[in-house]
Parts: sequence; structure tokens; C-alpha cells
Amino acid sequence: FRRVLFRSDEPFLRLYGSANHHKVSVLCYCRKGKFCHGDILVQYAVDKYPHLFEKEEKGAEMKCLLAIDLETTGLKPGYNEITQIGAVMLDDKLDELGSFETLVHINHPERGREDSFDVFAYTGIDPASLETAPHLKDALRALETFARSKVGFELGKVSLFGQNPRFDARFLEEAYKSCGWKFPFDFHLVALESVYASHQLEKTGQLPEGMRLKDICKKLGVDNAQAHNAMSDVRATVDALRKMTKKADK
Repeated sequence: FRRVLFRSDEPFLRLYGSANHHKVSVLCYCRKGKFCHGDILVQYAVDKYPHLFEKEEKGAEMKCLLAIDLETTGLKPGYNEITQIGAVMLDDKLDELGSFETLVHINHPERGREDSFDVFAYTGIDPASLETAPHLKDALRALETFARSKVGFELGKVSLFGQNPRFDARFLEEAYKSCGWKFPFDFHLVALESVYASHQLEKTGQLPEGMRLKDICKKLGVDNAQAHNAMSDVRATVDALRKMTKKADK
């Protein structure tokens, strides 16, 4: 991954820079140390327009949160599959940098109807819609591309945030493992229920009775338009966090 900063007043760079606040990223999936045409593009731009480039200052990196929620065909990573990914990238002030969502193709829809429980009825996801959805590898790459485009530094500095984020992290870790890839995000997790418990202790001196997303939304007055939909759940999670940190949208 290469990141290049410049002023976009030259024809060669204007199209890309004007669309991205005068910054452009050259992104590929070539192995590190191997030949890549992206290197030729970067070197050409640096050689031809050296006055347009500037170095990023050290220490300019900021910690970000990737609020994420997954829908799956069950509770067992490695056996059950991811059916939907919803994500919102937040900066260090909890301002939104962008959002991402996708359905995911699955190979074993029958596993979503085991033990007398129909997960598709529960989530409202039609199995037929998953037949033409991106396959797991494509969905994970799209998620990574989205995340990298918003933060400008390695994803190892991005923590996952959500309601019971360990559940989502375990499924993502298993998904990356099944693709033969390294899990790219920070291993530290930020849980909404932990923030909520601390918030209620400070406010009332007592732990809350319920810490499901449904309970938290009800207590904080947060609307979750479509519960058990990944994007709706992640939006509700972000709204709840902002409410507790006085960052709610006005």
C-alpha cells in the first residue's frame, strides 16, 4: 500500500486529487518486495512533479474505531457463515468517515435452519439474495479497501467496536483464516456494553439490568429501525455511543 499526498493543480493529478480532498492513494495487492506497476506510477509522479509532494509528519496517525456488525447463519465460527457485514468508520472524535455494507454469498444455507430455528426469518435476509452476493474473499477485500481508504494508515491501528464485538471478531478471524490471510485489525476490542455499564455506574451507582443492544437502545432512547440487520444494528450502536459521550447528532 502506498499513500501519496500532493496539490491537485496539475492535469495528471487533478482528476484524482479533486475527488479525494487533494490526496490520492495507490492501492494494490501485490506482495511486498515484488514488482508492482503501482510503483512505476508513484515514481513517475514523484519524478515529474517533485514540488507537489510532501512528507507526512510523524505522529500524525490517529486511532480510529471500525464499528462493525455481522449477521451469520449461526453461532459457530468455522461452521456457520457470515451473511451480511455492516460497518461505520469513526475517527478519534467519533465523527463518521464513511460506511460500508454488503451481503455475503454462503455455501451452506441449510445451516441457517438447524435446531428448529430459522435465522433467515430472524434477520429478514432472503437466502436467494445471497446466491448472487459477493463471495467471502471479495467481501473481505472490499471491507479492507473501504477501511484503508478512510484512515490512511495500517489497519493494525484500527480497533473494532460493537455490541458484543468478540462475536464479530471471532467470525472475522475465522473468515480471514479460511482465506489464508492474516487478520488485519487491532486485536483490542471496544464493547458498547462495557461503555454502557460504566456510563450507568457513573450515573446511577448501579450496573444496568440488561446489556443487549435492544436494552441499551431502549434505555438511551436510540431508534434501531431494523433490528438484526447488520447496517441498522451498527448505526444504532454508533448512536448509542454518541449519546453516552454527548456526541449525538443535532
